[in-house]
Amino acid sequence: MPKTNPIGSIIICLVLLTLIGYAFSRALNLDWSLYFTVAGIIVLIAAITGIAAAGGNKS
Repeated sequence: MPKTNPIGSIIICLVLLTLIGYAFSRALNLDWSLYFTVAGIIVLIAAITGIAAAGGNKS
């Protein structure tokens, strides 16, 4: 998915990480600043990978 739709992959990552964070927050006392920092890094890596993969191998 990141190769064909980088924006869509970022949105999917955000939705999944939000749902996972919400589930953990219901069960544990979660440090939200650390969670958003880690989630931001994951989304940034997904964005970079998606943009880099979208540019190559075009027919």
